[in-house]
Amino acid sequence: MSTNELPEHVRANRAAWDGWASEWVERGRRNWAGEPEWGLFGVPETELRLLPDDLAGLAPAIVVTAGFDPLRDEGEDYAAALRAAGTPVMLRRFPGLIHGFINAAGISRVSRDALIEIAGATRALLTAG
Repeated sequence: MSTNELPEHVRANRAAWDGWASEWVERGRRNWAGEPEWGLFGVPETELRLLPDDLAGLAPAIVVTAGFDPLRDEGEDYAAALRAAGTPVMLRRFPGLIHGFINAAGISRVSRDALIEIAGATRALLTAG
């Protein structure tokens, strides 16, 4: 079977995969050649900042963690740092769930209920004012 005979969604996924793979090959080549890595919008990755220097004055946030989440502590520390800086934050831990539980909303009632709760909190936050 030739590639052209594949269904459109399979060809689209293949094209996305090919683009992703070629990007990683190019990153490896640049790394091997000692060239700097470039991140979003042509900004070198060494200059990208995940957090601003000052967390005060940011928009209100909803931070969601799961009880079995390797990033749970980091998420909760981030919420605490926002709160300490005076930024309004709602922290919600779902104790019995795993990282990525939202992806299971279609097959897990507990994940679905959590997603509905998060959506309601987001709606309330966006309509408050």
